Amino acid sequence: MNWKEDARRTIIGKKKDLVSFPGYWVKAKKYSTQGKDEITEATRNVQKGIDKKTLMSAAKKVRAKGGRENITDDEIFDLLTAEEISTLMDSSTVAASELFKAKIKNGMESHNFCDGDIETRSTDKDIKGFATEILEFEEIALEIIKIIEDFNRPLVQKTSLTSETSQNGSIEDQNLIMETVSEKKNQPS
Repeated sequence: MNWKEDARRTIIGKKKDLVSFPGYWVKAKKYSTQGKDEITEATRNVQKGIDKKTLMSAAKKVRAKGGRENITDDEIFDLLTAEEISTLMDSSTVAASELFKAKIKNGMESHNFCDGDIETRSTDKDIKGFATEILEFEEIALEIIKIIEDFNRPLVQKTSLTSETSQNGSIEDQNLIMETVSEKKNQPS
């Protein structure tokens, strides 16, 4: 083994079986810096492609209906005209597929979508080509993207036992000090 192989193991996820396509699996990997840049660029392209006028119209309609955070997509679609829905959908479709491709290409380590025995087949080759092909199968592609996004989501930082400075300026928690003192009293000398 060399250092690159050891380092590579730190960015590779575990094999995840697909619910939408039983018998198939994928392994996600952490995005590289270059991969993150490509995904950011694709995200910007999606945002650029959205028709701003129609988006503002939709936002005004949602606000007029008492816009709330937990409004569903169906409720939003009920507020829009067929023309507005069509405009929003048409303006972001091509760019969204490029974003999905970028996430799969940069966030997948390996998969078993290849020829051979279903139990033993596996590949890490041609992920870019696979990313293009799998988009034809929306449900499977969306599940793969979710696995990749979940794996690349930052972990919640562990909080310390002490969250604030105490009144006397000490950073130690008074309860912790008291526990330590009582433990020392109970220990045989």
